[in-house]
Amino acid sequence: MATACLDDCLGGFAALERDYIRQDYALQPGQSRPTPEALSDMFGRNLQGRIQAWSTAADASARLAEEFAHWVERPNIGQVLPL
Repeated sequence: MATACLDDCLGGFAALERDYIRQDYALQPGQSRPTPEALSDMFGRNLQGRIQAWSTAADASARLAEEFAHWVERPNIGQVLPL
């Protein structure tokens, strides 16, 4: 949900797909899957970037929840737009 709140949500979903779904990691000869150390190294190379993206997404999600909570207190159907 938080990724959908990013300004670049498509980029956020692409990163999730690349890193967590596709999991296309370089393997050493004879390996069928990466070692835990190799995964840690790969993810660690861009750890600050990941933390920043996750923090931005979480903040955007919190803002969306707060805005919705305020709207629920005083609903205005005129503010509802079709998707």
